[in-house]
Amino acid sequence: MESLQALDAVFPLDTDASGENLLVRHESLGGAARTLGAASVPEDPEGFGARSGFARSRGEPAPSPLALLRYYDQDRDYLPGVQRVAGRPAPGAPVGIDLPASLDAANAARLIHRAHRRAERARDTIVWRTTELDPAIAPGVEVRLPGHSGTWRVRAWEWCEAGVELELERRLPTATLETAPLTGSSGRYAPPVDLPPGETRLVAFELPLDTASAHSDAPRPHAAASSSSAGWPGAALYADPGTGTLEPLGATGRTRALLGVTANALPPANSLLLDRSSALDVTLPDPAMVLSGANTAELAQGVNLALVGEELVQFAKADPIGPGAWRLSGFLRGLAGSEAGLAAHAPGEAFVLLDTAIRPLDAALLSSAAEREVVALGRGDAAPVRTSVHLDGITRRPLAPVHPRRTRLPDGTVRFTWTRRARGAWRWADTLDVPLVEETEIYLLTLGDPEQPLASWQVLEPRIEISPATIATLGEAAITAPVRVRQAGTHALSPALLLGTLEAA
Repeated sequence: MESLQALDAVFPLDTDASGENLLVRHESLGGAARTLGAASVPEDPEGFGARSGFARSRGEPAPSPLALLRYYDQDRDYLPGVQRVAGRPAPGAPVGIDLPASLDAANAARLIHRAHRRAERARDTIVWRTTELDPAIAPGVEVRLPGHSGTWRVRAWEWCEAGVELELERRLPTATLETAPLTGSSGRYAPPVDLPPGETRLVAFELPLDTASAHSDAPRPHAAASSSSAGWPGAALYADPGTGTLEPLGATGRTRALLGVTANALPPANSLLLDRSSALDVTLPDPAMVLSGANTAELAQGVNLALVGEELVQFAKADPIGPGAWRLSGFLRGLAGSEAGLAAHAPGEAFVLLDTAIRPLDAALLSSAAEREVVALGRGDAAPVRTSVHLDGITRRPLAPVHPRRTRLPDGTVRFTWTRRARGAWRWADTLDVPLVEETEIYLLTLGDPEQPLASWQVLEPRIEISPATIATLGEAAITAPVRVRQAGTHALSPALLLGTLEAA
């Protein structure tokens, strides 16, 4: 019996004593899932599921989840070995399984991973009442329930006065029990690679407002740090708010970000179309670093989002052209309100792949001064590494309006209209209006030079009508002067959109 209990922890067994013999089998041999009928509501209002015929519950997580598997290692002359669940260890003493079996490290790692996931599965249970007595519904059989997604496994059943009560637990799909191919170590010592620490490379930037961000008023400064050496131990980060005083921002960690410099200038392009003609050569600090391409579906999910100078782009293709050198193509340009950087590129700009290796910074310590800098100092740095903040202010700056329209009415009135955009609203929702995000909807229109306008107007809707009488008072020079509009946000003005002129069409 003890042997069966030990095996059940890693090779789950089902027992069925409803027949003349005790049946023990592996749970994966239960056959195809059967569909149960609707739950039966009892006449007794005091029983479980008095209204629905079922009761669903989710148990509390174990204070010390299953984390260890002890076994006999085939690669170490059958000496005892241990494999642990991947991830951060839980507090307290780990719970382990003593399995009387000989295994290799890879299979042992796979078994403890599956056992850990099954323990999580067993927390989600349903007690289901039915009036049908089906001999095929026995412990271990997989069933489907009307109105409940997924597959459920019968743990036990009982024939009561109100019907047959089935105790069910959620069964995870086989794919969720697996991860990327798991590898285990038999415990051989792997000494660290003896490499020089390397110099720190640093790029700081703000990210646009994300739909998942909790506050639209909080800037989102980040830093990407890397090195040419795989032995780089990371660096300490500091904020210089523009006063020369350094405020600690924490450490970068050892994970190197994928950053580099551009070898050529990315030419201007239309931000509304896929840029198939441009190519950008990027040099990464370490030839071992790799960039990869992305298909259309992956691009739609935000894969290969990168900072190039002052522009956010995505790229579909990445081809190696030399040690540490890559040629990128197939761009989506001017993303997330970075259109201003489309035509301002030059060779030698910073390139950063915006993946999980970048690190958020404390916006309060960094402040919002134009002179602010992020400073890094690592073990291999002869002097502190300083960088200004790219895309400064983009988190809280409204997007420029789009779709300008100019109409001259029969009485000579000039009507301008435009369409508002919102920071953070990057996906198109057919049935919903674009969220405002700002505290109020205000637009500032200028005639002529925006810094010294001939005239200016402030409106609360995306349109304005300028009457012939108003045009006459502006003088002849104003007739050909450009009219521009900017949205006034809570913290900043948007880039300007050219609407046209007041002259007759």
